Amino acid sequence: MRKIIRIKNKKRFSLSISFVLTIILLCILSTAFSNNINDFKNIKFIEVTVQEGQTLWELSENYVDNSIDIRKYIDVIEKINNIEGGYIYPGQSIKFIKSEDFKNIY
Repeated sequence: MRKIIRIKNKKRFSLSISFVLTIILLCILSTAFSNNINDFKNIKFIEVTVQEGQTLWELSENYVDNSIDIRKYIDVIEKINNIEGGYIYPGQSIKFIKSEDFKNIY
């Protein structure tokens, strides 16, 4: 004997399905991001101490060639060093990646 299931509140059902799909998507994205961070374990970083007046963009230009989008490079450097909004300060130590190693990852 088959049991018939009826949806009483379509709005609540839609929200529930959306919520479940969002959770699944976030799990997939977090796994992808963590795998990406693990790629940096085999890379030797260049550690630089920030001097007065230097910017993240200016420092990054020293390690990037013309074939790399510097915005993408800076985004990765911010993630590696836990920098928010590109704000750096004198005396701070920042890890950079050589452009050859960056190309191998991305």
